Amino acid sequence: MIYSLLMPYAKKMYITEINQIFEGDTYFPEIDHHEWKEIERIKGNPDDNVKITYDFVTYEKMSH
Repeated sequence: MIYSLLMPYAKKMYITEINQIFEGDTYFPEIDHHEWKEIERIKGNPDDNVKITYDFVTYEKMSH
């Protein structure tokens, strides 16, 4: 809930996107791609013991 409350005030987001589905009770809000533009994506280097892939993604809020 705290993320949703603060999203209107954010101008840039640094998000780690994990390419796997996990069960849980807390999730980051969906990113509205009409409001946010992806400006950078860097592939993470998974550990040899854990084969979970992930990306470091930077989003900027688009001006309206």
